[in-house]
Amino acid sequence: MEKKPWFEADIIELFSAREPEGVHNLVKGIGDDCAVIRPPGRQDLVVTADMLVEDVHFNRKWHPPFALGRKAMAVNISDIAAMGGTPQFAFLCIALPPQLDQDWLVSFRDGFRSMLSEYAITLAGGDTVRGAQLNISITLLGSVPAGRAVFRKGAGPGDSIYVSGHLGSAAAGLALCQSPRVCSTLDEHMVQPFLQRHLDPAPDLACGILLAESGYVTAMQDISDGIATDLAHLCRQSEVGAEIESVRIPCHEHLPGICEALNRNSMHMMVSGGEDYHLVFTVKAGSEEALEHYLAGKKKQAVYRIGTITSGSGVALCTGKEKKDITFKGYKHSG
Repeated sequence: MEKKPWFEADIIELFSAREPEGVHNLVKGIGDDCAVIRPPGRQDLVVTADMLVEDVHFNRKWHPPFALGRKAMAVNISDIAAMGGTPQFAFLCIALPPQLDQDWLVSFRDGFRSMLSEYAITLAGGDTVRGAQLNISITLLGSVPAGRAVFRKGAGPGDSIYVSGHLGSAAAGLALCQSPRVCSTLDEHMVQPFLQRHLDPAPDLACGILLAESGYVTAMQDISDGIATDLAHLCRQSEVGAEIESVRIPCHEHLPGICEALNRNSMHMMVSGGEDYHLVFTVKAGSEEALEHYLAGKKKQAVYRIGTITSGSGVALCTGKEKKDITFKGYKHSG
């Protein structure tokens, strides 16, 4: 069957059909030259943008379009989570190569919409073009109560360092996708959590909001490039250093076995692997027990204390008596 060409009007209709009308704070959405948004009272706007480029940030050989539509939103939601905000309005810009068929685009749209629905986000606009390579760019607007946004700057010596989930899972998932022969030899139930974390990550939005509300968190950011790099960003902004203890870094129970099958180092994946999209945050010295009690009362999943902020600079990984500098030695996207 001959492929039907897509025109910009078709794509706009595909993504905007059934968008709800009368959304709170959205005066005008898709259909005009600009969206018109009326900021809520006593709220600060938080705005983020991320671009996913084919063969740099994802590979269509193993990344299903439905999951890619979800992930494109997830990486932006994770940024909003790191500020303690609530996402509200999305703007999608996409460059589509001519070889993409209708089925692929519809599946991508469905995945994208599923995330909008799951997190109560409205698609308010965007743009579409033809391109030689698939490029997906999303801008996401959200809000946070005035003065409550959590920044990377704010950590002080003696503060405790926490993460909100297992590290290294997404990196292991990527390695499995890149090594299909190894993946095929492993039990499906064993590999599924790692493939899921790479292909369809779930941002820790509820956790970010609770952490900002608690008043105990001094600095925060999401983990997209590995704890070695993302904690280094936080430290640089706060003008401090950090020491993390290797034995405290949380990982999935099957990560060592997956890494053994892949002939990879599990600690390297936990420290330098990217795209886990959990949160790294610091807590006022002496407030650790109060924070953990606060989160337990909200029935939030566990958070993990992995180290301490120091008065120096850089990030050190402590294994026994040995300290290894891992500053900015995280994941780097490449073609």
